[in-house]
Amino acid sequence: MASIAFPKLVKKATLNDGTTYGYIYVPAASNKPTFLLLHGAPSSSYIWHHQIELLPKAGFGVFAPDLLGYGDTDKPESYEPYQMKCLVPQVYELISMVLSIHKVIGVGHDFGAGLLSHLYVHHKELFSQLVFIATGFMFLDSPFDPDLIIQLSKKLVGYSTRVRSNYTEIHIEIEL
Repeated sequence: MASIAFPKLVKKATLNDGTTYGYIYVPAASNKPTFLLLHGAPSSSYIWHHQIELLPKAGFGVFAPDLLGYGDTDKPESYEPYQMKCLVPQVYELISMVLSIHKVIGVGHDFGAGLLSHLYVHHKELFSQLVFIATGFMFLDSPFDPDLIIQLSKKLVGYSTRVRSNYTEIHIEIEL
């Protein structure tokens, strides 16, 4: 959560469905583009703290939201809100609420890269360029089944690094 490094820059927005997102937005100077920085999991916008500091010094804009479940953004306990079919419309609504510009350079890391892929598929007009770091991709209609992921991981490699029952507890514990 970038609020640790940049407490004066942190803002919050509440979407039409009642979900609250925390984010950092620094407008670009003159004609420079704005970078949309989407973090991975488990992480927050804090992973972009160097970019949040350096890009505006060079005149670039920065928009770095804490994605659902992380940082200063809501942390739903059910799994459904974390699916791409829910995240894409939410993040697009957030971008539309905050940014008054028409094009951004999208940068996605890890899970944020998958989200960036889906945002681009549905909202090409928003992006001038895309940057993918440690990427992954899930089809928009793909079901998210943590139990199946754990089962396949155990079968293929002999163990699983994520325990389903502990997933939301990790997110909730961060808030405490």
